[in-house]
Amino acid sequence: MRIFMFLFFSLLCTFFCQGQEEKIPFSISTLTPDDGLSQGSNYFRYEDSKGFMWITGNDALNRYDGSMVKVYNLNRYFKDCPNLQQGYGFAEDDKSNVYIGSVRGLYKYTRNKDQFSLIKIFSNAADDIAMPICFSKGKIWCFNRLYQLATYDIASGAVDYIIKLDIPAVTAIHIYQIASNPFYFRWPFLDNNNNIWITGEKKVIRYNILNKQVDSPLERSQDKKTLTYFSTAYDEKDNTILLGTDRGIVKYSIAEDRSIVVASIGEENIRSISQLAIGKDYYAIKNNGASLFLSDKKMQRLKIIEKPLKSFFSLFGLGFDKADRLWFCLDGQGQVILNFSSPLLPKITVDEYGLNGVGGFAEFTTGDILLSGGMIYSPATKKIDPLLKNLTLTSRGVSDLNRKGIWLLSVNNKGQQTLLFISSDKKIVLKYTNSNRTIMGEQQDVFVTDKSNILCSFSNGLYWYDDIKGEMQKVNNQPYPNSFKINNLSGHRIAISYLNNDMWMAETKGDTALRFIKKILPGVQSFYMQEDEKRKQYWVGTNNGVYLLNENMDLIKKFDANTGLAGTYIYGLLLDDEGNAWCSHQRGLSSINANTNKIINYSKEDGIQDWDYNNRAFLKARDGTLYFGGVNGFNYFKPPLQPSGYYRPAAYIDAILVNEEYYLPDTNANMISFLKLKAFQNNISIRASINDLQATGNQQLRYRINNGQWMAAANGKINFAKLSPGNYSMDLATYNKFSDKVEINRTLKVEISSPFYQRTWFWVLLSVMMTAFIFLLITQNKKANLLRKIKEQAALEQQRNKITADLHDDIGASLSSLQLNSAVANQLINKDVEQTRSMLKKIERQAQNLSEKMGDFIWSMKPGKDEFMTLSSRIKTFANEILGATDINYEIKIDAAADTEIKDITVRKNIVLITKEGINNAVKYSKALNVLVSLKKENEKFVLIIKDDGIGYKSENATGNGISNMRKRAAEIHGSFRIDTVVGKGTMITVHVG
Repeated sequence: MRIFMFLFFSLLCTFFCQGQEEKIPFSISTLTPDDGLSQGSNYFRYEDSKGFMWITGNDALNRYDGSMVKVYNLNRYFKDCPNLQQGYGFAEDDKSNVYIGSVRGLYKYTRNKDQFSLIKIFSNAADDIAMPICFSKGKIWCFNRLYQLATYDIASGAVDYIIKLDIPAVTAIHIYQIASNPFYFRWPFLDNNNNIWITGEKKVIRYNILNKQVDSPLERSQDKKTLTYFSTAYDEKDNTILLGTDRGIVKYSIAEDRSIVVASIGEENIRSISQLAIGKDYYAIKNNGASLFLSDKKMQRLKIIEKPLKSFFSLFGLGFDKADRLWFCLDGQGQVILNFSSPLLPKITVDEYGLNGVGGFAEFTTGDILLSGGMIYSPATKKIDPLLKNLTLTSRGVSDLNRKGIWLLSVNNKGQQTLLFISSDKKIVLKYTNSNRTIMGEQQDVFVTDKSNILCSFSNGLYWYDDIKGEMQKVNNQPYPNSFKINNLSGHRIAISYLNNDMWMAETKGDTALRFIKKILPGVQSFYMQEDEKRKQYWVGTNNGVYLLNENMDLIKKFDANTGLAGTYIYGLLLDDEGNAWCSHQRGLSSINANTNKIINYSKEDGIQDWDYNNRAFLKARDGTLYFGGVNGFNYFKPPLQPSGYYRPAAYIDAILVNEEYYLPDTNANMISFLKLKAFQNNISIRASINDLQATGNQQLRYRINNGQWMAAANGKINFAKLSPGNYSMDLATYNKFSDKVEINRTLKVEISSPFYQRTWFWVLLSVMMTAFIFLLITQNKKANLLRKIKEQAALEQQRNKITADLHDDIGASLSSLQLNSAVANQLINKDVEQTRSMLKKIERQAQNLSEKMGDFIWSMKPGKDEFMTLSSRIKTFANEILGATDINYEIKIDAAADTEIKDITVRKNIVLITKEGINNAVKYSKALNVLVSLKKENEKFVLIIKDDGIGYKSENATGNGISNMRKRAAEIHGSFRIDTVVGKGTMITVHVG
């Protein structure tokens, strides 16, 4: 809510009483679209039981809590019904649900859901208009433009048609279609005796909701002349009705059944009253012109608070809130609030008396205050009267209690420096005049010592005034020129500040002598000093905050922006009767508690004259009143200040979002006290505010987590990102800057569950599953080992059988042949020596061949870990033995993988035998010059190639068992065998090992 002063320079004016000008204190504030209102035209307003102000607009419904406007224009607030736009009237039931009239029917705001629903009331009528009057006996009473009455039972939801009253129908309900006599200024109401009063343009009807009787009591109690009714207001306290008419105000006492017509109040004619409002102390009255009045309740004194409006169309919705502030709408501008209670910081502004700012104060012995510019302020009458004219803003005055007057150092209208003495009876004596202002420089300050000597400060130094000679005498041995302010201390001491230099403490000795004692805060631009004699402390105002010093001028504490001081360039410094420090600066006023060092900053909502104050414009009067002057007037107050307000501030939660989605969207967020969330729902946003229609400027919204440090909720937004699993407790509170207390209003519990992988059951289950898995692995491993052993045993048995068969078929046959040949040789040895020798050579070849075969069998069954027993070494060995004895060039290429991956006995043996057979064939038959033996891995299989560049052969000419044996051996290892030969170009054998 902002101070909207410019709006009222043409709107609000001086109050009058019986033709005489009379001031009445009030402050002005506004609520406009700049503050969040959906629009500036608002015709209906209602303050509910929870301290919220509801305001209708053409586009939406607004709810104001004192600091924030909530606009209800989102679909999520309206349950199965269109959004509410222009509302007509309000009522509230005993469960704090609010009902708003509309052209579609009756809207119900359910508070614990923060949602609206639509109820059809006059379903049989010509249209759906329903406007609430009141809540009584468990029912909401409504009327429509035909002045039919109906009720809505909040418990059962039943709608009952009651009666049609004998009042002409409203021709139009829309705001823009209503003529000069709007029906909503005559809104029906319920009195203390269960009567509903309905006012038409020419008639007033009373309907009793208990006995259902209808009458028109005002027709009996007033004269027979027909009145035109413009407005109605009900005084619940006095049980009195006010009716604005074309002849004045009709005041009707319900208890006495008597009415009077008031056509004038004091000397003011008040005919044609368009609007009325009743407060605790005043009636607010608006006539059909553009004047607004306040009247006492006896209607004897009238105060005009409005001149004719030129810049605005009209004023609507006149009414008092529960704090007795007057509200109304300036069409198109928003809401205006007039507060008639005393402000915390009383002030007198420039505009009230034509002051050109206030740059200095001095007090007469009578208690009157001399202001810079030659004006006198009377604390008794709160009035300002001129004393001197054409005094500059730089005029400075000081009280002289001995002489019972004021010394004033100033510049007159001729540009001369003057020293005046003004007695308490306001007689002025010119003491000194100087036409050459360059001699002493600009006047800065004037001071009266405890011996009544006059010390003047100029930009060129300090000067004593000799009252006998009427001359100025310059002080000797000054540390610097450009003296600024002379501050009074105890014990004949003063503190003199210098611009761009250190402050000095000096002692006044004799009549016109100064002894400079010591520097104060060397290196700090100090302006003002105040002494607390009781605590033996000194307060110093500087260009960088306020310093608190002990009796030895040592620093105790510094107060600046880091410690919460709103402004740090100090313009004025005073101590109140309790020793608390008060200072003016470029950001208003601040106080510092001498005991607790607590700082309170005062703003425009507290009543400061403006943000900026003037230097040296401060005074503590003898009665303890403090004065601070500034650019827009001055403040005057006597501490301690006692802020008060009608409302009790309360923090509330407006919305809770979890992972950017509304939590329990069908529940009012302020009703939620516990959030049970899953592990991934750990981003929480809270929108909160303070509900206080009157004094939110003095309140601060704060929060804390798990009893931690209190933090300010900037703009009412509280965000928690990526919260860890666990339990949290968030306290929401209001902080009052005057009491320095935090009051907890709401506590929100939050439980974020751990992810499943952090829970006990998960680890128990995981342990069980891991145990079962390990057991299964062990079982499977045992089973696999058993199967492997079985397979190995079967393979071993198969190999054994194969070896046995090989030994039987091959070795056995060779041994049998060897045995037979040996027997033949034995028989021939004595018969035929040559044939015997031939047979012995054959036996030798058979024995050699048998030895080679036995070597191959033995090699194939060994594991091959020895480098000499590997497959490659075996092939290379016999290749070297066979081919090395010839002239054939040969090359052996074997992948290293063959030695480690080919482990099967049969495969190893057959590869060796196929290779040996192929090499032997090449040596015996090919006549080749080059032979290649290759064993390489291709596509996870091994390929054996034996290639020569010999004569080749024709397949039909092939003889012997060599090729067939190789085919047989390839088939035995589940491989393929292929031989390619071209006569004259060589032969290539290819075996793919299966």
